[in-house]
Amino acid sequence: MTSPFAYCPTCRSANIEFLQQKQLLCRDCGFNYFHNVATAVGAIIRCADQILFAVRARQPGMGMLDLPGGFTDPGESLEQALRREIREELGLEIDAARYLFSFANTYPYQNVVYRSADAIFEVLLSEKPSIKPADDVADVRWIELQAIDLDAIAFESVRSAIRTLKQQ
Repeated sequence: MTSPFAYCPTCRSANIEFLQQKQLLCRDCGFNYFHNVATAVGAIIRCADQILFAVRARQPGMGMLDLPGGFTDPGESLEQALRREIREELGLEIDAARYLFSFANTYPYQNVVYRSADAIFEVLLSEKPSIKPADDVADVRWIELQAIDLDAIAFESVRSAIRTLKQQ
């Protein structure tokens, strides 16, 4: 992974080094920046034998499948972020979500590759709700677990989650 910066944000020197894919060190002014892993959440929303996927409206992965979810905001728990993201993207209020597992992921955005730890939760529904895609969701699709095409999924963490579910 290359440095997320070409120049030091403090002194604008190009004499910077990106160490161990996480630490930016300026050799001129001593500025030290840690490009830490971000947290993100995703919801496997199930109704009977189908899983709800969001179709991404934006890059990265525009037009591809993704789980409803997104990055955790400062001051939020994973559960709060999950409820907020589902409300923003689908117009749904969820009551209960069960943590399943997490996977490492990369998220390339505006020439910076962000690394994240994606926490995947399961939401079980007894009937399919009315959904109003919004925010960065172009559409939604209900797909049976065994019929999910891993190549149609935008991110490796989501492919890993679906692969794990298929093996259970």
